[in-house]
Amino acid sequence: LQAKVRGVTARTVSGVTAYEDRPLIENLDEIPCPIRSGAYVPKHSFIFYEASRGCPSKCAYCLSSVQGPVRNHSMARVKADLDMFFESSLSQIRFADRTFNCDPERAVEIIEYILKHNRKNINFHFEIQADFLSDEIINLLSKGPDGMFHLEIGVQSTNPRALDAVNRSYDLDVLREKVSLLRSKTACHLHLDVLGGLEHDSFKDFCKSYDDVYNLKPHDIQV
Repeated sequence: LQAKVRGVTARTVSGVTAYEDRPLIENLDEIPCPIRSGAYVPKHSFIFYEASRGCPSKCAYCLSSVQGPVRNHSMARVKADLDMFFESSLSQIRFADRTFNCDPERAVEIIEYILKHNRKNINFHFEIQADFLSDEIINLLSKGPDGMFHLEIGVQSTNPRALDAVNRSYDLDVLREKVSLLRSKTACHLHLDVLGGLEHDSFKDFCKSYDDVYNLKPHDIQV
């Protein structure tokens, strides 16, 4: 502690001491792939994978909101990692990118690469924000066979007052339209999230949000 290690917060006899934060790693390609380097050996049939860090949203309930701006691995690095996954025995790759479609052009390039090279039909999980999901991405997803794409969509609440209190905003009508298109045009597995206990959200409000999400006819609802 005497060395004042950046990024460390410590409780001592004199109180709590917080040293300055470490700077963010700007070039994510400097971080070695843990599987390729041998630092991590998958023990399950799935793996979490980060093609980016940071989040464009600032939702008050989520730690990702304080992780800084979005920083990406280069597409060359992402494609090299995908090639490694395509040759593996893994059955699911769970992208941990906070909003996979925040950069639509990048999302399109990744999905196109998966469609072209994913001969084993490995399942890919993406966390997306549905209300600004582009038609181009929906059309690409429609080319995936059953079981290839799993989409997690954070609705959280349909109570505008609760959403405003936690700095979460979206167009509910557009979200309904996009989810309906995903249901009708693609074979994607749709997993929608609802949060309980938000500020200004009574139990009655929560039940309405749950009903609203249920009526979107997802395959799963996570509370």
